[in-house]
Amino acid sequence: MMDCNEYQYTCPDCGNTAILKSNQPAGGEEPFICSCYRATILTISDDAEGKYLYKTQTHIRQLQTSIVKTIADIGTAMTVRQIFYRLVAAGHPKHEEFYNKVQRTLLDMRERGTLPYGLIADNTRSYYKPDTHSNLQRMLEDQQKLYRRDFWQDQPIHLEIWLEKEALRNVFWGITDHYQVPLYVSKGLSSVSFVFGAAEEIKRIGKPTVIYLFSDYDPSGLVVTKSIERRMREFDVHAEFIRGGLTPEQIEGHAITTRETKKSTHSKGFRGDSAELDALHPKILKDIVRQCIERHVDMDAFRRLAGIEEAEKQTLMTITNNLRHAS
Repeated sequence: MMDCNEYQYTCPDCGNTAILKSNQPAGGEEPFICSCYRATILTISDDAEGKYLYKTQTHIRQLQTSIVKTIADIGTAMTVRQIFYRLVAAGHPKHEEFYNKVQRTLLDMRERGTLPYGLIADNTRSYYKPDTHSNLQRMLEDQQKLYRRDFWQDQPIHLEIWLEKEALRNVFWGITDHYQVPLYVSKGLSSVSFVFGAAEEIKRIGKPTVIYLFSDYDPSGLVVTKSIERRMREFDVHAEFIRGGLTPEQIEGHAITTRETKKSTHSKGFRGDSAELDALHPKILKDIVRQCIERHVDMDAFRRLAGIEEAEKQTLMTITNNLRHAS
């Protein structure tokens, strides 16, 4: 007999080794995903035995398989709610009980080692640490990686993206960071101070401004975006405000699952069902954000700037090498 309380699996793609705590009886199967997003089904030897072996219910194993396929398809860290909405889009039920089931299953998979902790994102908590360097040479080495030349300095407009949902910050950031576009995450109704600070920055820049707004398509989401626009105008910012998502056209075009609109103080005048921005596949959402930005980007100028930036990084490398040789 083989003791299978825990066992190792080495990914053939990236070479990472995972330690798994088994919960399957002999001959059982376990859905597994590596930190490189390679998904597989592991099979335990027929002669396995161990203290912690027990049979996983079929519906839980099916959910685990769906979760692994979903994360592998997206190929980036996701929040619990994002995974929930992708599962709903694949045909799973959309209610609180199923959300709680997904949450429990994700925790169980991470604790057993079949799902790396780093593949689940939590954007609701923050960590702050000052930037420090062990010496001047290391600082210069870091600057080679961090240096960015300001593309928008010589552009005729100022562009911003405003997002209602903190859970989607990582989806947006990859695109906004690439194009050097400010991303404001309001997390629901923004404080007056938050909007005021943004308005003051726009006035300091002193250019015609375009702001794309993203929120759920429901009464609360529309109130959030309208509130940002209203406050900006109160603070004497005359920007062009464009709804980037979620829109009725996007809901229809991407066959997004909707829900009955809840009655609230904000729902007066709202027509039809509601839908969450999270329900859009992250790849589709990234494409939408990219298209919004590229409407205002001179791509030839952007590529030229990338070439200049790379040359200046080489200059930093030369300075660093000279310092190293002088030490």
